[in-house]
Amino acid sequence: MALLIAVADARGLVIAASVQAVRVAVATFSTPLRARLIDRFGRSRVVLPQTIVAAVTLVIFVAIVGDDRAPLALIYVACALAAVTPAAVDAVIRSAWAEIGRTERQVKLLHSVDSLLEEAGFLLGPVLASTLLLAMSPQQGLWAVTAAAVVGSLLVFASSHFRTALRRPPAARPRVAQGMPRTWRTRLRTVVGPIAQPSLRQIVLPLVMMGASLGWLGLLVPQVATAAAGGLDRTGYLMAAISLGGVVGGFGYALVRWRASLSTRHAVLLLAFAAPLTTAVMTWPSAWALGAVLAVSGLAVTPLYINSYLMIDDGLPEEVRHEANTWVPVGNNVGYTIGITAAGLLTAVAPGAQTLAVAQSALAVGTVLIGCWLLRTARSVTPRTEEIAASHAT
Repeated sequence: MALLIAVADARGLVIAASVQAVRVAVATFSTPLRARLIDRFGRSRVVLPQTIVAAVTLVIFVAIVGDDRAPLALIYVACALAAVTPAAVDAVIRSAWAEIGRTERQVKLLHSVDSLLEEAGFLLGPVLASTLLLAMSPQQGLWAVTAAAVVGSLLVFASSHFRTALRRPPAARPRVAQGMPRTWRTRLRTVVGPIAQPSLRQIVLPLVMMGASLGWLGLLVPQVATAAAGGLDRTGYLMAAISLGGVVGGFGYALVRWRASLSTRHAVLLLAFAAPLTTAVMTWPSAWALGAVLAVSGLAVTPLYINSYLMIDDGLPEEVRHEANTWVPVGNNVGYTIGITAAGLLTAVAPGAQTLAVAQSALAVGTVLIGCWLLRTARSVTPRTEEIAASHAT
C-alpha cells in the first residue's frame, strides 16, 4: 500500500497501479522457481545470498521510484528485479514445521499459528501503513516501510530454529534408472516442477477458486461501500470482515479434532468458503448484510491455507517440498488476478454493484460444484510410486 500511494503521489494512480501489477506478477510467477533453487542446492547456499541481494535491489528500486527524473521503463525494470530476487523464506519456514513438530498435532498447531499471524498481518498492516503515511510524506513513508522490510528480512536469521533449519542439507534426489525413456510428460514435469503432479494440483485448485472470489470481491466491495455505505472509505471495514473470519476460523481449525482425511477436509473447507457467497446477490443493497456474508465465508480462508500445507507435508516428496509450498500462495494469487481482471471487464461492459453481485453468486455456485466434485473424488494425496519417479526424471 505504501508503494501504491507513493507512486500515485508522484506519477498518478494509473502508473502506480501498473507498477504494482508488475511487482505482483513477477513475484508470483517467479516464486516456485526461486524455491526450486533451495530444493536443488540447499537452504544454506541460497537463502542468505538471496536475502542480501533482495535488500539491495529493493533499496535501489525505492530510490528510483522516488526520483521524478527516472524514466518509466527503468522503474519497471527495477521493480521486476526487486520482485524476482527475494528468497523463498516462507517456504523454508513452512517446510521446517514438519521437522520441528514431534507429532502430527504439533505440526498442525505450528502451521495454524503461522497462518494466523499472517492473517493478523492483513488486518494490522494496512492500519499501521495508513497511520505512518498520515504522519509523514508518501515518499518518507515508503522509505520507512522499506527499512522495516529490510530489517525484518534479516531479523529472521536471529532465530536459532531458523539457523538450524538452514543447515539441513537438501534431500537426496532419487536417481533415474539408466535407459528410462524420456517422454513429453517427463520433460514437462522437469520444466514445471511439482505442479505437474495431480496430487499438488488437487491441493492448489481450491486456492485458485478462493483467490478468484477474493479478486472479484476486490471490485464488488468498493462499489457496495460507495453505493450503500456512504463512501469508498468504508471499503476497508467490509474487506476486514474476511480477515476477521479467517482469524476466528484459524483458531477453530487449530483446536478442533477433525478425523476426516486431509483431502476430504480440503473439499469441505472450499464448500464452507463458497456456499455463503452464493447469497451475495441477496445482500444487495445492504453493506451490513454483505459484511456478514464475508465474515462467515472468511471462516474457511485460514483453515484452507493450513490444510494445504498439511497436505503438502503429508503427500509430496521432501526433495520438492519448498517449491510445492510456494504454490499455495501462488495459486491464490493466480486466482485473484483472474477474478479481479474478469470483474473489471464486466464493470466496463455492465457497470453497477448489483451486476457484480449477481456474477459473484454465479462464481460461488461454480465453486460449490467444484467443491462437490472434489469431495466425491477425495482420496489420499500420497503420490503413486510411478508418479514420484516420473517427477524426478531429468
